[in-house]
Amino acid sequence: MTERLYFDDAYQTHFSAQIMQSGVIDGCPAVVLDQTCFYPTSGGQMHDTGWMNGIAVHDVRYQDGEIWHLLSSPLLAGKVEGTIDWLRRFDFMQQHTAFHILAGCFNALFKISTLASHLGEEVSTIEIDVADLTVEIMQQVEERANQVVWENRAVDSFFVTPEQANDRLVRKKIALNGPIRLVEIAGLDLDPCGGTHVRSTAQVGVIKMLAAERIRGHWRLTFVAGRRGWREFCREYEIIRTLSDTLTTGTEQLMAQIEKILAENKEMRKALQQYNRAQVDQTMSGLCARAAQQGIVVQLFHDLSMEELRRVAVVASKKQPGVYLLAARSEQGYLVFANSRDQLDLRPVIKAVLPMINGRGGGEASLVQGGGPAHEALEQALERAAQLVSHG
Repeated sequence: MTERLYFDDAYQTHFSAQIMQSGVIDGCPAVVLDQTCFYPTSGGQMHDTGWMNGIAVHDVRYQDGEIWHLLSSPLLAGKVEGTIDWLRRFDFMQQHTAFHILAGCFNALFKISTLASHLGEEVSTIEIDVADLTVEIMQQVEERANQVVWENRAVDSFFVTPEQANDRLVRKKIALNGPIRLVEIAGLDLDPCGGTHVRSTAQVGVIKMLAAERIRGHWRLTFVAGRRGWREFCREYEIIRTLSDTLTTGTEQLMAQIEKILAENKEMRKALQQYNRAQVDQTMSGLCARAAQQGIVVQLFHDLSMEELRRVAVVASKKQPGVYLLAARSEQGYLVFANSRDQLDLRPVIKAVLPMINGRGGGEASLVQGGGPAHEALEQALERAAQLVSHG
C-alpha cells in the first residue's frame, strides 16, 4: 500500500521513493511507489502531474487498490525522485477548498445539502439538492463564501474512527470502515475528504459562481476560485473595456448604451421587414404578370431567406396559375419550385438539379424546395430546371 504523503502535507512538492511495481496501463508505462506526493483522480478532484527522474507523469490513477503513475517513458526499477507540478496542485487545492466553503455556506444559510462535485481543468461544479434556486440565494451564498475566505479561517485535516466522524459531521453521515479523513473549515464545515486543501481560507483568494443549470430535479452550479477567479475577472474586464471603447462610452453608461442600441436595432429590423414585404409584394406582382404571359417564370433573387422565397412561390402560384422556378443566393443557395398545373410533378425536377448545388430537399408534386452550399451554380440549376419543365 502506497503511503500518501499529501495527506500529511499538501504543500510538499518533492519526494524520494522506491518503485514497487511496474506495468502498462492504456499503452503507457506505469509504476506503483512505496510513497508518493502525486494525487490520483478521485473524489471529484483531478490527478496531479509532474516528473519522476525527469520523465513526465501525465496521469495518476487509483486502480485495484494501488496508485499507478502513468509515464511518458519507462522507468528502471529502483529509487526515483519525484516532483509534482505545483501550479496545478495549488490550483486544485484552491478549487477543492472553495467547494467545501460553498457547500458549508449552502448548508449554514439555507439547509441545502450537496449531492456531488467535480473539479475540472477550467471550471468546477457543485450539485445541490434544491428544487427551486433563486438568484438571491446564490448571491447570499457567494457573499458569505467570500466573507469566509477573507476571514482567513483555518483549514485542517485529520483521521478519526467512523464513530467519531458521525458524532461530529456537519453535512452528512457516513457508513465506512477504518480510519476516516475529515477536512474542517473552522466554524463552517466538517466533511469526509481525501483531497488536497489549502491551509487557510484566505489562500482561496476569491470564489465566483458563473452559471446555474437545472439537472435531474436539482441544480448544478459552475464556479471558479483563486487564480481562475482572477483570470475570469481579467477576461470579463477586457470584454467590458473593449465594448466601452467601441461604443465610446464610460463603463457606468455601458448598459444604457447597449439597451439603446438594441432598441434602435429592433426598430430598424421592424422597418426593414416592412420594406422587404413591400418589395416582395411588388416582386410578386411582376412574377404573376410574367406567369400570365409566359406560363413559366424563372427568377434568381439575392439575400432572401428560404422562408421568404417559399412565401413568394406559394402566394404567387395561388394568385396566378403557372410554374415558378425560384432561387435565392444567401449564405447558401436556395431553390423553391411551385406550380398550378395538376399534371406537372416537380419532384423529379428538384431531384435532378439539387446535386448541382450539392443540396438536399424534397416536397410535394406542386411545391418542392431544397438548399445547398454551392450557390454559384444556381443559374445553371434554374436553367436545367426550366429545360426539364419545358420538355416535361
